[in-house]
Amino acid sequence: FYLIPFTHKRFFFILLLSGAHTIGVASCFVITDRLYNFTGRSDTDPALDPTFASELKKKCKPGGGGPVLELDQGSSTVSDAHFYKAVRQNRGLLISDAALLDDHVTRAYVKRQSKSAAGATFGRDFGKSMEKMGRIGVLTGSEGEIRQRCALVN
Repeated sequence: FYLIPFTHKRFFFILLLSGAHTIGVASCFVITDRLYNFTGRSDTDPALDPTFASELKKKCKPGGGGPVLELDQGSSTVSDAHFYKAVRQNRGLLISDAALLDDHVTRAYVKRQSKSAAGATFGRDFGKSMEKMGRIGVLTGSEGEIRQRCALVN
């Protein structure tokens, strides 16, 4: 975390862990609100590249029907800088990907990583963040819970 001021540690940690989206898939239902009802007015997220949104709408139907989508379109099986290039072009699949451009520190990091094939320092930075996350204490017994749905308290 030597790259940024102390006040931005949380942003940087989230930014690095978001880089894991370079690998994997998501179901259409995860993005249908972003495509069809972003503000509750049958609209599309204005932060999403319009051409990309159109491509996604061909695959994902309102209500969540459709296939699984690569988190990093065209490069979802390789840990590389393609994810950052996509985010920089407003082609990040998830809302959390687009949010990386909302802060000047995270936006600068996305820009730097997108300029090299493997991401200038992404591998090293991501590894450090995973180690740090591994030191987070797990709540057990009555201190925590296993959620049935991640976003909701049981």
